[in-house]
Amino acid sequence: MPDPRKKRQQLLFLGNVASGVVAVVVTFIGAILTDQAGPLAPLIALVIVPALATTIWRSDLKLRGREPDLAKQVSRQVLWVLIVWDAVGIAVAGFFVFFALSAMAPVPHSHDTAGVLALIVISAAFASALWFTWVRSRRIVDLLWPPPVMPEGGAEKTSSRRNFWRILLISAAVVICVLFLAALSIWTLGGPNRRRRANEAVAVGSLRRLTALQYEYAASHSTKGFACQLPLLKSGARYNEDYDSDALLLTGEYVGYRIAFVACEPEPNGVVTRYRIAAVPLKPGKSGVRAFCIDETGSLWYDASGSAENCLASRRTID
Repeated sequence: MPDPRKKRQQLLFLGNVASGVVAVVVTFIGAILTDQAGPLAPLIALVIVPALATTIWRSDLKLRGREPDLAKQVSRQVLWVLIVWDAVGIAVAGFFVFFALSAMAPVPHSHDTAGVLALIVISAAFASALWFTWVRSRRIVDLLWPPPVMPEGGAEKTSSRRNFWRILLISAAVVICVLFLAALSIWTLGGPNRRRRANEAVAVGSLRRLTALQYEYAASHSTKGFACQLPLLKSGARYNEDYDSDALLLTGEYVGYRIAFVACEPEPNGVVTRYRIAAVPLKPGKSGVRAFCIDETGSLWYDASGSAENCLASRRTID
């Protein structure tokens, strides 16, 4: 005859996992909406599902005539389960935001190590959450439907088994915390590099903007062609505007980079048909590392050493 307690444990496990997945989704959405809804969004998301679930459990058990102390113990087990799943949601959201921001950067950077570590951490987090949910579901079954009284030797064996699982759970939690902190350290240790990467991204966007301005200038100066001086790219239409978003860019120094023409000469007929513009760090290694260059075709290249000459010579394209 099948053990009814085992079946109840399986049903409780599935129900708790479903609640846990809801907690992950809500926490994930709350963390993603932090920029729009403020820092309280993830905090509210962390509280909503656990509070709602524990309230439902406690109310249902009281309606069924269970003792208030028992209802409190059961709801506490459910709360711990959902807290663990909330932690999984935070981990998933953190990695999602990190890789989403990296993917949106105009100058992509390799995050192979971070990707592997993220996969390991998230997989370990989900596996541990499932295992923790199974253990807590067993505890809820023991509270609601106590097992039959066992002989003294059997009780000791059961106690030893529970101690083993408790030690294993603590060890798994420690491993998850270490892996999670290691993953966060990739972002934290890379803190000083974030400004450099941001400056490089702006430099790339600036060169692309200058290409657009060059074509605007050439279209309105058919007898001259392209401009060979940055200030000339300020069109007459923008002179009448109170604010010109390109004003700082056309000064030649913009967000940690010096932007200048490297080659720009008119043809014998006086029309400029070719040019080269390079962006190099104002403070190599601090405001930026790589140099970037572009020509009249819009082809964009970079040099890892920060040299404009090497950038034009090697012509390494940005993937």
